[in-house]
Amino acid sequence: MSEYKSFNEESKNIYEKLNWQAQEIDRQKKEIDEKNEVINFQKNQINEYGVFIDDLLKMILHLLELRDPYTLGHSVRVAKIVRLIAEEVKVKIDIKDLQYGALLHDIGKIVVPDSILHKSSILSKAEKILIEQHTVLGYESVQSLRIPD
Repeated sequence: MSEYKSFNEESKNIYEKLNWQAQEIDRQKKEIDEKNEVINFQKNQINEYGVFIDDLLKMILHLLELRDPYTLGHSVRVAKIVRLIAEEVKVKIDIKDLQYGALLHDIGKIVVPDSILHKSSILSKAEKILIEQHTVLGYESVQSLRIPD
C-alpha cells in the first residue's frame, strides 16, 4: 500500500508541476499575443504615416505646380531619375529619402515673386540672382525636417 501511496503522491506532484507549466505557457502566450497586437498596431500607424507623408508631398507639389505651371511634372520626373540612378549605383541610404529630396528640390520657388517666376522676357541681373536663390530658400525651408530612421 505504501508504494501505491508514494506513487500517488509522486503522480500528484508531477500533475501539479505540469499544470503550473501549462498555466505559465498560457500566460506567456497571452503576453506574446498582446505584444504582437501592439506591434501590428504600430506597423499600421507607420504605414499610415508613410501614406500621409506621400499625400502631403503630393499636395505641396500640386501647390507649387499651380504657382509655376512650367514645373508641372518636373519634380516627379527628377524623383524618377534619382531613383534610377540610386538603384544603379546601389546607394547605401534609403532611396525614398532621396526621392523626397528630389520632389522638394524646387520648393523654394514658392517665395519667388510671380512677376519674376512668370516673366517671359530676359531677367535682369537682380531677378536672375533672386530666382537662383530658390534652391537656398528651399534648403532653408526643409533643413529642419527630421526624417525618421
